[in-house]
Amino acid sequence: MCGFAGFFPSISPEEDEVFLNRMLKNIRYRGPDCTSTYIDENIAMGHHRLSIIDIKGGLQPSYDNISKDSLVFNGEIYDYKKHAKYLSKIGVKLRNFSDTEVLFQYLINFGIKKTLENIDGMFSFAYYNFKKDKVYLVRDRTGEKPIYYSVFKDHLIFGSELKTITSFPFFETCIDYSAILDYLRLDYIPIEKTLFKKIKKVLPGECVIFSKNKLQSFTYWKYKNILKKNTNIEHAVNKLDTLLAKSVKSRLVADVPVGLFLSGGIDSSLIAYYCKKYTSNIKTFTIKMSNQTYDESLHAENVSKYLGLKNYSLMLEEKDLLQALENIESKLDEPLNDPSIIPTFLVSKLAKNHVKVALSGDGA
Repeated sequence: MCGFAGFFPSISPEEDEVFLNRMLKNIRYRGPDCTSTYIDENIAMGHHRLSIIDIKGGLQPSYDNISKDSLVFNGEIYDYKKHAKYLSKIGVKLRNFSDTEVLFQYLINFGIKKTLENIDGMFSFAYYNFKKDKVYLVRDRTGEKPIYYSVFKDHLIFGSELKTITSFPFFETCIDYSAILDYLRLDYIPIEKTLFKKIKKVLPGECVIFSKNKLQSFTYWKYKNILKKNTNIEHAVNKLDTLLAKSVKSRLVADVPVGLFLSGGIDSSLIAYYCKKYTSNIKTFTIKMSNQTYDESLHAENVSKYLGLKNYSLMLEEKDLLQALENIESKLDEPLNDPSIIPTFLVSKLAKNHVKVALSGDGA
């Protein structure tokens, strides 16, 4: 994952860089490969990059000398190569082969609404349109990639995590006690709320616009059940097979090794099956537990053997839990009532030794 932060409008040449670096400092772990900033008289943006596609190209923030637009982006645009061919066909010159460049050129040439109608992926981004003097904050359709924002003294402050905003100098971190009540009742903080009164989330499928000290927003995507009521079971099975195959194939696109978290459950086992169809060298990663009630490693090993995949496993010890918890707590901005975050963290740590990207069954 990458991470970004920024504010609009700029404050002063002396303060902008200091403020931006302070915001970026706390999310350095999101992008270990490269850190870059872009600051002009209008906007300040910074980006930590985890390089997945077009390692040498795709540096951010993106800036266009002609339009003077700029962009920071976290995530992945699926089928970006298809979009790149289309852009080239209509005469748009791409400066590199990254999905970031494809997204940026779509925004410059077609505007925000048409771009969001055409692209699919997991993403959050902040796009500054110089001509309109507007900032657009956008989150993907189902909210896989987070983005937070706040208006503070006529400035829009935004970032991939809450701590980017709370570390903005002079920001007043006032607790929203209604959000705490929501958390205690629901085990999470709902809708656009956060732990802080003055900070909001961009919702899944939402675009937030900031211009002339005013906020506006619109929803560009909502879930629709397009399956016909009289669909028979055979048609439904075939449709599901097609959708899963297309979904997994599009997520295997990367210029670095890709792996899979394999729990042995239905979701990750299905993904493993489709991964095998499109790549022969996928590696899988599993957490073992001494408590047989929660241990699914035997199922995972059976799946990996059946499909002929190389499986790596790690036994979860009590000391590992305690060490992991300390690390996780230092990165969480809000309380999270999901104990699976610990084995997820540990299996990620295991996978990091072998691959740079991993698919999982989450989100099913």
